[in-house]
Amino acid sequence: MYGVYDTAAEVLNYITNFVGKSLPLVIGEFGYMHSDGNPDEAAIMSYAQQYGIGYIGWSWCGNSGGVEYLDMVNNWNVNSLTEWGQIIINGANGIKATAKECTVFGGTTSSVSSAVSSVSSSRSSVISSAVSSVASSRSSAVSSVASSATSVQYQDINLPYSFDGAGEKWWKTSGTINYINSWNLDALEINGVNIKNQWVSGSSLPAKQDGYYYIHYKGSYGWSHVEINGTSGASSSVSSVASSMSSSRSSAISSISSSRSSAVSSAVSSVSSVQYTEITAPFTFDGAGEKYWKISNVPAYINSWNLDALTINDVDIKNVYISAGNLPAKKSDGYYYIYYKGSYGWSHVEIR
Repeated sequence: MYGVYDTAAEVLNYITNFVGKSLPLVIGEFGYMHSDGNPDEAAIMSYAQQYGIGYIGWSWCGNSGGVEYLDMVNNWNVNSLTEWGQIIINGANGIKATAKECTVFGGTTSSVSSAVSSVSSSRSSVISSAVSSVASSRSSAVSSVASSATSVQYQDINLPYSFDGAGEKWWKTSGTINYINSWNLDALEINGVNIKNQWVSGSSLPAKQDGYYYIHYKGSYGWSHVEINGTSGASSSVSSVASSMSSSRSSAISSISSSRSSAVSSAVSSVSSVQYTEITAPFTFDGAGEKYWKISNVPAYINSWNLDALTINDVDIKNVYISAGNLPAKKSDGYYYIYYKGSYGWSHVEIR
């Protein structure tokens, strides 16, 4: 929870949307200030305590790139709390006042200081053990994929590649993967390793099997999503596909240009009938409702999920990631006109 949640009312609305539907909720990341606005950390912590919801503040130490203010301690020193550290640890609804030891651990409740010391001393051995375990499991996973890959028909894909929607898919690629990102999936595996609903860099992927990555996808929703960023390996099929795509791409681009022109014309006539609120990027919104915004600067990208509608100059971009190069042209007055419609507290758009 960052800049969007800068009032107690917004925080309460989000939390009660989940509580009212008996849905599980944990506030997985928030700070006491941010570049995109000033979140109401007191309301977040207070309502979390009131409704029995867990929260995890960001973050202990090591932030960079202009957000060092989100460090809770100075230079990893547990005895040197920052302003944010004082708030989240010693505040009225902070960790010391509200946290309880999980009963599975037993024993007496320890202080934050001793807990941190314990974590620090055990972390090295845990990491060593985890690395060894992961290496072993990945080896067996690759072996498992080798035997299972022959039992289903894997479709060869070219990178970059993305897919949205419900269904079960089996893909393979010999290309170089920069990263894989996914959300709202039931399953996503690559060479038998689970990477569901997370961002994974290419360097963290298991080794190829017979020169391929074998990918299993399973989603239950129209907004289930995976994106695989990278480059395809050279092959004879790539050459023939490239040549056949060359002519079709030209006509597709021509068709898209034509449809975007008509969409922009349509947007010109429609924007005058509603009141658009001017916004600037970066901008984020979560929640139910119908919104009309306009923006003059060119976003680096727009991403959204769980929406009923999202259009920009009448071009549908609902529940997908769109880069700046794929946006329609601005209107003649230099603006993008954006229409948003969501039915849930977790409906979301981010314009960066």
